[in-house]
Amino acid sequence: MAKKPTLLERMQSASIAQWLDSEAGRLTTSLDDILNPSRAYLKKHSDEELAELIVAKPNTREAELCRSIMREREAWRTPAKWALYIALASLAIGTSAFIRTL
Repeated sequence: MAKKPTLLERMQSASIAQWLDSEAGRLTTSLDDILNPSRAYLKKHSDEELAELIVAKPNTREAELCRSIMREREAWRTPAKWALYIALASLAIGTSAFIRTL
């Protein structure tokens, strides 16, 4: 079974002829997504693929989008996520206590 090419490999070999040949009649990815990827398209990829793209093309629009996506993902992996949950739980408890005293 052939290994699926990574995001960086697809972007580096992005020419119309290669794109059409590699897809073998099944156009699952638009050429615009390969040549000028959107934020939504890049979000579908793993952190490893995004990091690979950042290292290969450090000062490009794609690299800035990848950095932004990775910062967003990292923000929800830190204690900030749990702090938000605790704040919402304390708001609910405080609201229920206030309603009981009325």
